[in-house]
Amino acid sequence: MRNYKKNATMNHSAELESIGSAYYERQFNSGVIGKMRGNAIIECLAVGKNGTGGYLVPDSMEKKIVHALTENNVIRRLATVIHTEGSDHRIPVLTSVTEAQWLTENEPMQMAEATFGSRALNAHRLGMMIQVSSELVKDAGVDMSTFLSEAFAEQFASAEENAFLNGNGMNMPKGLLASGSAETGVTAQTTDAITAEEVISLYYSLDEKYRQNAVFMMHEDTAKALRLFKDENGHYLWREALGGEPDRLLGRPVYISRFMPKMAAGVKPVLFGDLSKYWIGDRGNRSLTRYDELFADQGQTGYRMIEFVDGKLILPEAVKVIQMAE
Repeated sequence: MRNYKKNATMNHSAELESIGSAYYERQFNSGVIGKMRGNAIIECLAVGKNGTGGYLVPDSMEKKIVHALTENNVIRRLATVIHTEGSDHRIPVLTSVTEAQWLTENEPMQMAEATFGSRALNAHRLGMMIQVSSELVKDAGVDMSTFLSEAFAEQFASAEENAFLNGNGMNMPKGLLASGSAETGVTAQTTDAITAEEVISLYYSLDEKYRQNAVFMMHEDTAKALRLFKDENGHYLWREALGGEPDRLLGRPVYISRFMPKMAAGVKPVLFGDLSKYWIGDRGNRSLTRYDELFADQGQTGYRMIEFVDGKLILPEAVKVIQMAE
């Protein structure tokens, strides 16, 4: 929802066509984050109503939220993130193509055939409410837009990262570790330990066309064990990086997530692959609703934020995992 019907009777009619306008931002900060409810504010905010009692946040606030989500969510930093407007977005996927052919002089060339499939990104609803001191809300020295953006984004980032890894696809994104998502490259011999040989086998289980952009991901407890691995010459497979870059294992970056499972029977504690093949779809801008009466006796104001998001690995063969023995 970015284009809206013009209201020729208003001085700011042109600005009301987009929730990205500076005018909408000012009225949003006054009427939703603050409590001013003049006619001009109400009329302006009407273009941002989302149908559930909330208002779409202005683009400036949306950018703050997305930035904070990316900073706090390792999957978002590595995946392909798109912004959609509809509730269902289909991604075309090239599933097969005929090979190129060697030709003799004057030999006719056969037309190549490509086969496409598709993956659907839906819109799963994620929301939460926080309570803020009413005195803090009234404090002119506090940038409430930034405060709320960071407060919500920090919690959304955790819920998203967990779902992007472990979600089952039912009313939430389908995670990388879910059944039918990343493929099993190696099955460990035991239930509680991984060997260096199994990590190397995982590396080579991934097609070489995906290895160039591939990364490892694991829980920090798993990382502690893998840091001790050595090759046949006694050299550590793990390399510590400098300057804020991720450490490397077998030459590829290693990322840590607290939502990756620890080593235990039947789980998938290590993944390796090209995570740009995991697509995240954000539908529209997030919405914000303010509640004054609900927490008035506590001297607090409630704010509820809702987002619609989905995630899916569109090429399962692009990510491989180690699965522990049962």
